[in-house]
Amino acid sequence: MAEQGIYQIKNILNEKIYIGSAINIKARWGMHLHLLKKGLHHNKHLQNAFNKYGENSFKYSILEIVQTPEGLILLEQHYIDLLQPEYNKRLFAKNNLGVRHTEEVKQKMGKERIGKPLSEEHRKKLSEARKEFMTNPEHRKKISELNKGRICTKETREKLSEATKRTWANPENKLNMRKNTKRKSYDSRVPPSRETKQKISEGVKRYYANPENRQKQSKDMKRYYEQRNQEIREVR
Repeated sequence: MAEQGIYQIKNILNEKIYIGSAINIKARWGMHLHLLKKGLHHNKHLQNAFNKYGENSFKYSILEIVQTPEGLILLEQHYIDLLQPEYNKRLFAKNNLGVRHTEEVKQKMGKERIGKPLSEEHRKKLSEARKEFMTNPEHRKKISELNKGRICTKETREKLSEATKRTWANPENKLNMRKNTKRKSYDSRVPPSRETKQKISEGVKRYYANPENRQKQSKDMKRYYEQRNQEIREVR
């Protein structure tokens, strides 16, 4: 189970610190370190110090572990008030979980972004950082563990459905999807390697080794043939 609580990032050369809270401390530290190494951290003060002193000058430690996330922000505020961290941009604790912006705020945020295109260098850095993050086996494993057992609520499923409908209602999106599909279809003419075939075979075996998956597949096939037979009877 992931540890949740308050953590500290300390510069051992000048004793300056950064205080934060997380429901998965190890994953949060991994993200901090990844962004700092790439020069993309949101906290410019901490990023500048990292660039100046180097990775080995910073020590990561856990200040307190909690059993439940309730009161986590209040506990973080307690440590901020107590230790007065120099690297924190703000001296009041908060998070954005469950925060819903009003339409007015959304429009203001959108206007602030308009007219500020990213440079090619910045785009390249973001692309490389994301590629490295998503191809790292350790990070992929963490993402997988976090998503296991996660069940979408009915409200979430409805929102996802509405978002998909809006996407397909846009003719430009449909055109782009068709182009990508044709490109993938063309690329698929190249026969897969032996290693790829083996991975696909192992994935299929793991899928059908699960009784629930076999049962689901059986129900889907029955439903398909029942619908097909019904259509044939209607035509006759």
